[in-house]
Amino acid sequence: MKYILRSIKYFVYLAIMLAIFIAALLALGFIEGPIDNIFKNGADSLWQMALIVAAFAAVYPMLGYGKRNVRIWGEPEQVWPEIVDFMNGRGYILAEGNAQNAKFRLASKLKRILRMGEDTICFTRTIGGYTLEGRTKEIVRLDTGLTQKFERKD
Repeated sequence: MKYILRSIKYFVYLAIMLAIFIAALLALGFIEGPIDNIFKNGADSLWQMALIVAAFAAVYPMLGYGKRNVRIWGEPEQVWPEIVDFMNGRGYILAEGNAQNAKFRLASKLKRILRMGEDTICFTRTIGGYTLEGRTKEIVRLDTGLTQKFERKD
């Protein structure tokens, strides 16, 4: 269900961005006239563009979201306050949970809106650390930072 909702959000977002782009081109005078003059196939181009946007919106959530395991040495009760401080430093606040299962959200409302409410990073405790789930771009960044912070120095 989460996948379908993300796809719909991306379709709407991309359709709005495409409409803004076309409106800007019209307003700046780079293109002129009715729809039939703007696009090669006229009004048929609109549904063709909608299909392309729908295909991209259907694929992107599969590529843009994922899970990643992070090695964090130590007892959860000891490392958890440091993880919360680390996340706060990255602009996230603890939305719910504890050292075993937690969800962090962006503190900035503007960033949350720009990311269409898909800003949650979930932490799930595993044997060797935590599994992070969320936007791939963000969890890779957080993985790198957490790995460096909790790097085991033998």
